[in-house]
Amino acid sequence: METSNTDLTTPAACDLVGQEPDPARLARLRRETEPLERFREKLRGVRIWDMHAHVGRDHDGSVLDPAELVARMDMLGVEKTVVFPMDDPRQGECFTHPNDVVWEAYRAYPERIIPFFRLNPNYSSRDEYEYRLDQGFQGIKLHPRSQSFSISQPEAMRIYGWAERDGIPVLVHTGRGIENVVRDIRHVADQHPALRLVLGHSAAYELKECCARCESCDWLLFDTSSLGKERLRSLLQIADPHKIVYGSDVPFDPQAEDLLHLLELAEELEIPQKELELILGGNLRRWMEEGPVCRYSCPLDFAQGA
Repeated sequence: METSNTDLTTPAACDLVGQEPDPARLARLRRETEPLERFREKLRGVRIWDMHAHVGRDHDGSVLDPAELVARMDMLGVEKTVVFPMDDPRQGECFTHPNDVVWEAYRAYPERIIPFFRLNPNYSSRDEYEYRLDQGFQGIKLHPRSQSFSISQPEAMRIYGWAERDGIPVLVHTGRGIENVVRDIRHVADQHPALRLVLGHSAAYELKECCARCESCDWLLFDTSSLGKERLRSLLQIADPHKIVYGSDVPFDPQAEDLLHLLELAEELEIPQKELELILGGNLRRWMEEGPVCRYSCPLDFAQGA
């Protein structure tokens, strides 16, 4: 078991903090934001909170430092962002180093970043969990595909139980590479009815079934990240707007384009401004600042069909 007592002043822990954003990438992003100009008036005064972002390094070579993330947020008008580690090659058994990187990013930008830590259920995670909770992290990210576990396997269920007890949300990857999402999410919900659960990528390949069977549950939020325009259209058409949260999946998805698609579809589908504001930030703020309401209201009567 790795311990999490890294000195956060060491270069190893804060290797991305303090770096200047890459000018070429920022210039490219600035050009990409130009189509959003026609929505500026509609977004005036809207508090945009992003549910799904990363800092650090990934196995695939992706890198995003906190300064560039915040610069991107400024360009897009994003007030706050939930941030967690990538699939960092330095993760070890318990994501100790990548979690340190996120914490240091939060210390650098405490008014802009909401820190989530990452765990690997295949290894003993309790010490890392307790350490990060005491440190001040506000949620957990789990990635079944990258860490090769099923959403409802016993080791993951233990983590949901800890989070339910302590009242912190869990974001689970339910996009590419994940099967049986509805069945597994249904099992998690049955066992942990007070758990605040965010479906990263909104069960993309089972989206319609998941919305039909789970969207009435107040403890569940659907994250818009990386859906593509047609799946996003389906989500906006069939899910309760109180259950949808904007997510960018930066740096893995075209951030400005995804926000543009959301705004275009909201216009096309004639989504009222108040509902759009819930999707863009209000629903996430309710969870992070007030906690969910009526979180036992979800009917659990269709588990037989799972």
